[in-house]
Amino acid sequence: MGQLPRGVRQALDIAKREPAYRYVQAERARQGARQQVSRAFKQVDFLLAPTLPVLPPRKSDETVETAKGSIPVLQAHISYTCLFDQTGHPAVSLPIHRNDQGLGASVQIVAPLDEDKAAVDLAVALEEARGPLQG
Repeated sequence: MGQLPRGVRQALDIAKREPAYRYVQAERARQGARQQVSRAFKQVDFLLAPTLPVLPPRKSDETVETAKGSIPVLQAHISYTCLFDQTGHPAVSLPIHRNDQGLGASVQIVAPLDEDKAAVDLAVALEEARGPLQG
């Protein structure tokens, strides 16, 4: 494990301390979430959601303010995207707006399982329709 990055080694060390039943519980929860997200696609072709709960923070920021209070920057970065990381649904992030200070907002396009090309095709179409970002 000496050649792995420090963060990966730390994660593996933590995982080694967890009992097997916790892995089984987590896998069941992941499968349940996957099924719930997949059910949404019986009613819609794609899901569109923001990628962040806030405008992009500065590199020096350790926390950001949300409607629910202060949260760590890492939590803000993954809070809207981690569900699809876990379920395996393809997702594409697309910049959609830039304010006067040059800070951008983006949307994630989520597609049904194994529909990666459809997600990318929609992102391309939306990007063409949006035109160049100003700012």
